[in-house]
Amino acid sequence: MKHFKNKKNSKLGTTLVELLIAATILGVGLAAGAAGLQSFGQIKFKVVGTKAKNDISVSLIENIRSNISKYQAHFQHSGAKSSPGSEVTYTNLALAPENLPFAWSNNYMGGVDGCPECPGRYGYVIQPKDSFQHLYQVTIRITNPEIFEGFRDYIFVTGDK
Repeated sequence: MKHFKNKKNSKLGTTLVELLIAATILGVGLAAGAAGLQSFGQIKFKVVGTKAKNDISVSLIENIRSNISKYQAHFQHSGAKSSPGSEVTYTNLALAPENLPFAWSNNYMGGVDGCPECPGRYGYVIQPKDSFQHLYQVTIRITNPEIFEGFRDYIFVTGDK
């Protein structure tokens, strides 16, 4: 059996410098973790917003596509275009963001009167495709200042038969 002798030069415990180094490393790790959590929260907010926008878009597209004959098609009149190459069309006039007729949020989708405080708005225009019977171009415009700036347009062509 060995006997351990206490040496005068042996170290027992930790020094103040070692404690400060450990505290600094721990502090840097915690700061990086907190920044990561904040970044994660921002990414989660964007993902939730994108999912809500996509959910309403898919819902509208599928509803219109499967029931196109029940919706009214809008015929663009010749006075709707201001000049060749101009972006002022019947669709842009009918879907002015400030006049979109429907409201949406995570819990509501319907007329603006049913949810005047809903931040999201949407509207759509259905127009017959030139030279193609039974084909319609559908433009859906969606806004929601809490999720994205401006508006998003979804354009697709569908048939009634």
